[in-house]
Amino acid sequence: AIAEHLIDTLTNFIDYEQALFYVERAGELQLLASRGISAGEQAYLEHWPQQQPRTVARLRQAPKALLLSPEDAAALSGGAKPGRHHYLAVPIQSSSGFRLLLVGRPNRPLNSQQMEVASAMAKQVSMALDNAQLIQDLEDLATTDGLTRLYNRRHFMERAESEFLRSQRYRRELSVFLIDADHFKAINDTHGHEAGDRTLRALATACRQGLRQLDVIGRYGGEELVVLLPETSSAVAQETAERLRRSVEQLRIPGAAGDIQLTVSIGVATAGAHTESVAALVNQADRALYEAKRGGRNRVTAAADAKP
Repeated sequence: AIAEHLIDTLTNFIDYEQALFYVERAGELQLLASRGISAGEQAYLEHWPQQQPRTVARLRQAPKALLLSPEDAAALSGGAKPGRHHYLAVPIQSSSGFRLLLVGRPNRPLNSQQMEVASAMAKQVSMALDNAQLIQDLEDLATTDGLTRLYNRRHFMERAESEFLRSQRYRRELSVFLIDADHFKAINDTHGHEAGDRTLRALATACRQGLRQLDVIGRYGGEELVVLLPETSSAVAQETAERLRRSVEQLRIPGAAGDIQLTVSIGVATAGAHTESVAALVNQADRALYEAKRGGRNRVTAAADAKP
């Protein structure tokens, strides 16, 4: 959450397209936080440090922030033509290991003032990460639902609003799920509230395992979960929702009166040119969810298919 906050805050000072924050763990750089990348780019960038060891070695030795060479920037962009993308690299040495902030955008290189801002913020974040456990505990209390360990509704909406603004600025696709556990009251009545809690935790785990690292998952309220899917079209969102629905249907959760078989109804909405806010997008998904439940539950319905 600290690294994500850095990347989000950077937008107040730098008009960037992509931002990546790597931390060293077990001798290797791992992608801790990112913004502005697709699912395919995510998979490539997670392994970029291992694929470009010479570049990483040079950055480890760099005493201060620098602009990547056109060739290194092209490699970071997955082999794009040199000169198309510009990246600022902020290497940070700490007692906990090497850290690296990369900020990029097409066509226009970052200026010296923006380099200084990014460098100063990255160093402050690195200091915070060195003492992060207490900070993380406090953030968890403020941002995380205690039962499911997902984001709470307030923090989810804050994260979602940031992604919505980015999708509008760069004309990127953005989709939302609303997920409702079918007949949840009956589960509580039949198996007890403790079993109901286990059911919600199992649903949260299924979402974490079935979705991407860049997807944002939260508890919307009661037995409803909400998912934000950056860089995701309506068709892909519906396919993902259907895959998740099927995986949840296979769950078997121990209960007082035998195993609990859970199903979910899912409403899907995708932002369009006239979507005014992330709240409006979630409302579209809510209407689609209503249609899914009215249609018999245990199904996925897209907002485009829902009745007005």
